Amino acid sequence: GGLLASGGVDVKLSDSQITSGLVKKDTLISLKDASKISAMEKTSLTGGLYGILLGETTQIISISASDISKNSYGIYLSGGVNDSKLAKVSSIKTTTFKENTYGLYLKNRAEVTVGEGTIFEANTSYGIYSVQDSYLKKITIQDAEFNNNAVGILSYAKTLSSDSDLIIKKSKFSGLSALTQTAVSITGKSTVSVEDTSFSALLTGIKVVSTGKLSVIDSTFSNSKVGVKATTSGGVQLYRNKFVSNTKYGISVGESTSTDVRNNIFDGNKTGIYFDGYKLDSDSYFE
Repeated sequence: GGLLASGGVDVKLSDSQITSGLVKKDTLISLKDASKISAMEKTSLTGGLYGILLGETTQIISISASDISKNSYGIYLSGGVNDSKLAKVSSIKTTTFKENTYGLYLKNRAEVTVGEGTIFEANTSYGIYSVQDSYLKKITIQDAEFNNNAVGILSYAKTLSSDSDLIIKKSKFSGLSALTQTAVSITGKSTVSVEDTSFSALLTGIKVVSTGKLSVIDSTFSNSKVGVKATTSGGVQLYRNKFVSNTKYGISVGESTSTDVRNNIFDGNKTGIYFDGYKLDSDSYFE
């Protein structure tokens, strides 16, 4: 074991190293009962079952310049079913999640913000995973990198929201092979917004099997098998993107209540846009 905080305790960590003598069996840091980590910097968490385990009503204000590697779960957030029992990480910057089974794992009502200089690399199942049948609040990603994860992000929301529950801006997703890896997988009723982000050398850049919605603006999909694949969705908007040298499809569209594709560039793809069992409706638009 490592550190257990409960009863509203406020923890600060700096220049620390916490490891497990029992490979992936210990919880390195556990927060319960309204406890929080107000700051964690230059800290290494390695080899645990959980790097950090957050229960209901717990939070981390800031993580920076840290390394969370080779755990089953890098950070596991387990909230309740509403905001009063939220588990939250407010800021992660310049931190590496490497060779975990799951980098971040979100269950029930949870929220996380990932910022500048954070890297998710070679996590064997998911960089970030939102559990199916959960009450996800929000995942925000900006200026982060996802390299060679089996799946970069899986987003699931149980209820449809008017606001995006997954927001990705100014980030980079890449793989080692266009045969095995997906950057972003959207399921349930998740509503996703992507802006100014690049996707390269992947099986699929973004995969949508959802009744939620997807908006992608000013982004690039290159050297993958498929750039965007929407099997089913509640609506897809693709504006001012570039689809370059994808070996099968730039965009693959199945059933969708509405598809809006405008001012995109297609260059060197085997097929620019592919329609599979798709029927145009009055809400569909291509330009």
